Amino acid sequence: MTGRLASRSAAGAPPVRTFARARTPRRAGTTAVAMGGLVLCAVLTSCADDRPSAPGSEHASTAPAATNAARDARRPGPTGVTPSADSTGTAHRARKAGPGPSAALLPNLVGMGLQSAQEAARGAGFADLTSHDALGRGRRQILDRSWRVCSQSPAPGRWTKDSPVDLGAVRLEERCPADDQGRRPLRVSTTMADFRGRSLAVARAALPADTGIEEVDGTGGGRAALLESNWRICTQSPPAGTKLHGQPVRFTVVKFTERCR
Repeated sequence: MTGRLASRSAAGAPPVRTFARARTPRRAGTTAVAMGGLVLCAVLTSCADDRPSAPGSEHASTAPAATNAARDARRPGPTGVTPSADSTGTAHRARKAGPGPSAALLPNLVGMGLQSAQEAARGAGFADLTSHDALGRGRRQILDRSWRVCSQSPAPGRWTKDSPVDLGAVRLEERCPADDQGRRPLRVSTTMADFRGRSLAVARAALPADTGIEEVDGTGGGRAALLESNWRICTQSPPAGTKLHGQPVRFTVVKFTERCR
């Protein structure tokens, strides 16, 4: 009798007991849903970086490329001597800016030592820095402390911090030229340019890459022009204005400290 009552009590148990038995699968289901939600959240979070940026930021990042493309479309094809806008295209890629976290005030760097000028530009928030030989000899500024700034592009003012800054410089013992000779390097395609007075390095960079170039020591000493930026051209063959069709070029050169004979 006691066994039957126990059996009936188990079969006809109050709802509380029945509910207690059913809680285990519900709790497991709730845990599975919660875990699924966490996984979905993690997936959505990881994909957030792959989503396209806001329209404003996307336009800001593509604006310089669109400007360059439009400028290149307007530029005529390479015929004869073509001076480029500047040595790095800095003037075209710099962007004016108003107040805001992406803008910074570029100071006047002319007259400063090259290294001090670069540190001042970095301190103002500009990281894209380049320099070139303002005398147009194509020399590299290996030791910045031995050079001083003659020109800067862009000019002092408020620009976006990602704007490139290019500095024209000369060695400390040299004078700045009236016009920066290195900002507009020559590019020769079909017509020979007048390279007299320019460095051998500049002439080599301006001529087509497949041009054969012979340099002859103008003093008759038979010296080799090992560092071409230290040698200037006295005479050239063919002369300026000659149509180029693959013929070799011959330069008579001396060091910049020497006179042409």
